[in-house]
Amino acid sequence: MRMRYYREKKVPQLRWMLHQARALLGGRQTAAVPSSDAEPLVIDLGCGKGDFALLLAAAMPQLRVLGIDANADAVTYASERALAAGLTNTCFRVADAA
Repeated sequence: MRMRYYREKKVPQLRWMLHQARALLGGRQTAAVPSSDAEPLVIDLGCGKGDFALLLAAAMPQLRVLGIDANADAVTYASERALAAGLTNTCFRVADAA
């Protein structure tokens, strides 16, 4: 059941979100960055276990990605996943965005 959910719902959703992020950031990247040394920062509020933040960090290594969630367990899990994937351009923090 869970694999079916991922295959039919989660994966297409993440692909769509990545496509939208690439379209948005592709047109704004040069205007949003004040100097050539700065890396653009993307913040994923309510990141949960970090699915989108990790995908974005892996697909667009020129970005810095910050995932924020109020659930400490989810943030810990997301941080462990980033470390296991060797992603150095992403980090996760516990905070309430409300």
